[in-house]
Amino acid sequence: MNRRKLQRSKKKKQVKQQDNDRIVKTAAESTAQAAIQGEATLNCLGNFIFFSTESGEAWMLDHRKSCALRLAENNEIASYTILETKERFQIEWKERFRIEGDLFIASLQGKETAFHNYPIDALTRLIAMLREKEQAVGK
Repeated sequence: MNRRKLQRSKKKKQVKQQDNDRIVKTAAESTAQAAIQGEATLNCLGNFIFFSTESGEAWMLDHRKSCALRLAENNEIASYTILETKERFQIEWKERFRIEGDLFIASLQGKETAFHNYPIDALTRLIAMLREKEQAVGK
């Protein structure tokens, strides 16, 4: 009796591979969805920091260049661009950020907005940890 493999197993592998090709975009999308659902999250993917707030906001940060990308705002997905292929990705950073005291400050074309009730302590610790890691690798 000859048995043959089902074609479905190959299709599942292809779908998983496509998901793996979009790891940055997938992280951004899941962080935005968490914000819409009112979930506070904080994740790190390489040098990128993703966080969402219970108030419906979500961000992607590159601490090395102080770049910020708003993923969700007022419980709605924000307009952003992340292009990603298997070999590379490109992010259209729209804003810059800084942390002052207990404020997260985002600037867009010279206009600054201060945000309260963000996970400032956790963000500060995570950024410090990433910087220490970079210095250890650079030595």
